[in-house]
Amino acid sequence: MKTFFSIVFSILFSFTVTGQDSNFQKGEVWLGSTFGFTFQDQEIARLNEEIYLGQPELESQLAFQFIPKIEYAVFNKFLVGTHLGFSMNIAESDSSSNLNLQNYKAGIHARYYIVQLLPKLFVQSEIGFNYNYLQADENHNSYFKSYLDAGISFNISQYWLASLTFKDILTYHSEEPNFDNRSDFSNNNFSDFINFPHFSIMFRFN
Repeated sequence: MKTFFSIVFSILFSFTVTGQDSNFQKGEVWLGSTFGFTFQDQEIARLNEEIYLGQPELESQLAFQFIPKIEYAVFNKFLVGTHLGFSMNIAESDSSSNLNLQNYKAGIHARYYIVQLLPKLFVQSEIGFNYNYLQADENHNSYFKSYLDAGISFNISQYWLASLTFKDILTYHSEEPNFDNRSDFSNNNFSDFINFPHFSIMFRFN
């Protein structure tokens, strides 16, 4: 029995060491994207004084977000990078008229892999800052946003990483209206993660 546990411990230890040595090391370059998709997002920005996205008069909504990223590991498990993004919400009201909201963003971020739960499973956090341009029909607005994300990452292979991302745990918006319908500092709630789930896939170049 002792021999069995020794073998199991040795295997797990070797996997852990391999995982730590193969990824998130200084000098690595990662390229990928974060994306989200939902049919029932209920917290989208106010467009003007008469129209509010997410109110009961809107019967159905389709929202998605796509954020390409490139990152460089300046230290082990600590990466910095830049990102571009595009978000869209299409809502249909009870009067059968469609409302189209688009958001363009560009910014910088830093990611840290906090702890390794299993040989290929990691807990991560990301903090970032971006400039956003919001447009809906003839209405438009620009604002700055900072955010804190968290996530769980899985090493598919030595070069591929997949993550479940909990977006916008804490955010700051410089002004309203904005895509998240939030002002100043605000925190997310669990229903947001369920209604608008986000995932990411990253590829390591070297």
